[in-house]
Parts: sequence; C-alpha cells; structure tokens
Amino acid sequence: MAIDWRYLVLPSVAMGASLAAILTRMVRTAMLEELGQDYIRTARAKGLSESAVVCRHALPNALVPIITVVGLQFGALLAGAIVTETIFSWPGLGGWWSARSRTGIMRWCRAACCRLD
Repeated sequence: MAIDWRYLVLPSVAMGASLAAILTRMVRTAMLEELGQDYIRTARAKGLSESAVVCRHALPNALVPIITVVGLQFGALLAGAIVTETIFSWPGLGGWWSARSRTGIMRWCRAACCRLD
C-alpha cells in the first residue's frame, strides 16, 4: 500500500511548527552569544574564514544548550503526537504509547511520560 505524502504535511506542520519556533530562537540566541566571545575574535584575527570560524568554533559551543532543549522538547513532541494522531486519525507512536500506558501492560510508559513532561 503506497502512502500519499500529501496527507502527512498538515500533521507534520501541526506538530513541528511550535517546536521549530522555539529551536530557531534558541539557535539564534546561542550563536549570537558565541560569536561575541573573545576566542571567536581571536580566530578571526588569525585569518580564518567566516565559515571556518562559525563551523569549527562557534557552532559546537552553541549546540550544548540547543541539544538540551531538544531533549526536553521530546516529551512535548510525544504529547503532541497523541493529540495530532487523534485529530487526524493516523496510527502512530503517540497512539501506541497512550494505549499501552492506559492498559497497564507497560507501566514504565506511564512513568516515562511523567518523567518527560
């Protein structure tokens, strides 16, 4: 059975739009903060290209808070998946997780959901 990809656009946008906005703001803030550091000025003074300065020096240090936020957003993404899959009648991980959590077969699901949110 072939999946028509057009039906995946709206649920994907519904789930990803708010999380993407938070991450975009976070990436911008982290990069601006890192690009103002002394070691970035030193790298530029040594004659490195702007892409080398950004990719080798600023980006790895800016990724630390970003990866932390991505990990924290996983719980929100899972909760959003439950709602989005219910609204659009799509079977998926959110519905599976919710069903297993309610039946008590996998008690760790309920504990993990409480930990993630």
